[in-house]
Amino acid sequence: MSQWQVICSPAYTGRLNAKLIPIAQAVETFETALLEIPQVVDVQGVFGESDYPLRVITQGLPAFQQLYDESLSTLPNVQRLTSTLVMKRVIQDRALPL
Repeated sequence: MSQWQVICSPAYTGRLNAKLIPIAQAVETFETALLEIPQVVDVQGVFGESDYPLRVITQGLPAFQQLYDESLSTLPNVQRLTSTLVMKRVIQDRALPL
C-alpha cells in the first residue's frame, strides 16, 4: 500500500464548506446586472477562459469605450475583462445542415 486517504465531512473538521453559495449568488447578481445594459445583445455562459462571452452593439469605438468604462467594468463580481473587436463576419446565421 503506497497511500492512505481519510475523507471527513467538513462539519467533523470544524470547517465550513459553503463555497458554492457565494458563487451562485455572484453569478445571479452578475447575470441580473447584464439585463440592465441594452447594448448587450447576446450572453453565453461557457466553460473556458472567458466564463461569459458577451456580444455588444455600439455606435462606434468611442461609444464602445464609454460602455466598457461606465457599464462593463463596473459589473458586480467581474475580475477581468478582455475585449475582441470583430473585423468581419465570415459566416453568419447559416442554415443548419439537416
